[in-house]
Amino acid sequence: MERMPKGGGSVTTLVTGLEAPGRLATDGRNVFWTENGDGGVTGSVVKAPVGGGAPTTLATGQYEPWGLAVDSDSVYWTNNPMGVADFCQGSVAKVAIGGGAVTTLASGLDGPGSLVVNQGTVYFNVCRGALPVAAVPADGGEVVKVVSGPPSCPFDLTANAKSLFWIDQYRVFRLDFQ
Repeated sequence: MERMPKGGGSVTTLVTGLEAPGRLATDGRNVFWTENGDGGVTGSVVKAPVGGGAPTTLATGQYEPWGLAVDSDSVYWTNNPMGVADFCQGSVAKVAIGGGAVTTLASGLDGPGSLVVNQGTVYFNVCRGALPVAAVPADGGEVVKVVSGPPSCPFDLTANAKSLFWIDQYRVFRLDFQ
């Protein structure tokens, strides 16, 4: 993993020896990433200081972690098992930025992918099944379907303070927060 100043300049290597890295996020102090390991439940969520330093593993035994987001307190990710026998084994999980126990926020999902945290809610896409875009409170609770109508297969999503955005094969969507 490397970093470079926004205005250009020298590239600095932060971490070497990653094992199948996936997604990346930062809170300004740390950089967080997922590692898929060798598939199955060998994935992990890891962090390192943005200025360099030893990595810290925050979660192990994760099932092909995919999406990744961070807020001021926690790191969130989706576990997205890709094998046919593993459908409906996906989940949304979180751990405190400083480490600790992993909390599962949603489980039994069929293909969860990207996610974003906004104002105490975790929004995520599910490519297969009846929840193209769903949400769960960041502190845990009921999973709710955010989008109704014909299912699509959202590839990615993001948010700003006012709206949630996602894309499928042909369109970009926006949903304004209430």
